[in-house]
Amino acid sequence: MSALSRYLDRDRLRFSWTLDQTAIERKMATIREVVCRETGMSVEVIMSPMRVADIAIPRMLAMYLCRELTRAPHRVISEWWERDRTTSMYAGKVIPGYAEKDPDFATRVAAIRTACEKALHELSNSQPQTETTNQG
Repeated sequence: MSALSRYLDRDRLRFSWTLDQTAIERKMATIREVVCRETGMSVEVIMSPMRVADIAIPRMLAMYLCRELTRAPHRVISEWWERDRTTSMYAGKVIPGYAEKDPDFATRVAAIRTACEKALHELSNSQPQTETTNQG
């Protein structure tokens, strides 16, 4: 493989990751919007640095759902949420733990997850198709 081919392959991969990252960010924004709507919280509040439980738990739920529904790395999720990587990892442990101990919380998480999945499905159906057809 020539140096030019390697360069072009690397550039294609970089472009592909940029597209993937943009799609992931759109999905995370959708998840955040759904969690805010379902919990009655504004985007400004959920993105704030405040750590009181009434804000931190919905934020951790949104981060947990971002990980579960996008499979994005903790680093990407945390950067998007403007938090440390360990915050995303902690959310991945705390939310299932709360759900295991509290059936009402588990039911609420399941309902919000379903709402997020529906919103993400609608988002994917509204995105323009990037495939081109060969008309030759």
